[in-house]
Amino acid sequence: MALIILSSSPLIYRIHAVLILSFMLQMAVTDALTGLLPGTFTRRFLIAGILSQITTDIWWLRATEIVSAAIVLFCLHKLVNRHRLNIGTGDLWLIAGITAWSGLYNAIWSVLLGAGGFVLWHSTWCIKGHKEGPLGPWLCLGHVLLLLDNLYQPLWVI
Repeated sequence: MALIILSSSPLIYRIHAVLILSFMLQMAVTDALTGLLPGTFTRRFLIAGILSQITTDIWWLRATEIVSAAIVLFCLHKLVNRHRLNIGTGDLWLIAGITAWSGLYNAIWSVLLGAGGFVLWHSTWCIKGHKEGPLGPWLCLGHVLLLLDNLYQPLWVI
């Protein structure tokens, strides 16, 4: 939290970051311990993200991004799960919430970072004989890394 308070970003961005981190911590720990990401957590995260966009000046752009992401994720859910509540539904709600809080561009990068970390972790986890693992903590970690990058805006020199 001290990292966020010391950021030179505007106050509203820092407040949003603290709220995002509190939601992310709750969801990541729950998913890591139980293997389930409850809909109550992810739906609260999504609703809070939608309500937080009222404070921004580009709320109409975020509203279209949220609607388009919701349509794509809903179609993906119906196609993959075929009207059953299966594993991964909480992850789809989490991705929709990330889109609501940070926009479509940052949500795509968060999912790529989280999925990349999950694949690397899962490849070493399968060596020990485990077959599955939670994706939610990795999505949360990817979003937190991107959040810190957006707050501090470091210069990346390659």
